[in-house]
Amino acid sequence: MIRSSLIALALAALAPCAAAAEVNEASLAELQDVRGVGKTLAQRITRERAAHGAFKDWQDLIRRVNGVGPGTARNASDGGLLVRGSTYTPAGHSDGRPGAKPANTGRAPAVAPAGVASKEQASTAVSPPAIGAQAPQVPQAKP
Repeated sequence: MIRSSLIALALAALAPCAAAAEVNEASLAELQDVRGVGKTLAQRITRERAAHGAFKDWQDLIRRVNGVGPGTARNASDGGLLVRGSTYTPAGHSDGRPGAKPANTGRAPAVAPAGVASKEQASTAVSPPAIGAQAPQVPQAKP
């Protein structure tokens, strides 16, 4: 009994401490204690929050605070940082948590170059020739 208690106590002491903090309520010191945030980022977050109000979601935090991108958001979220009770979820991944929204990747949507049909247009624009039908004649270049 005593041996198992000592082992449990030793393991608890060796386990890393991760402080959980709500970004819209945490003090500068509380933000600094979150693994993945640190002093400089905590200062930027508190300054931005004081100047422009609470963060709506993770994307709002990423957009407004210099130095916070998807990687930093993931690390801070893993360290216990929450935005309106939600952890960070990368773009295109929905895990059903309230407030978790796909991230804006900053990439433009894929657009076909001029004169090239999209997949939808290519699949419906031209039907293949019927079996046994003669292929259309292609004009030959003159020498």
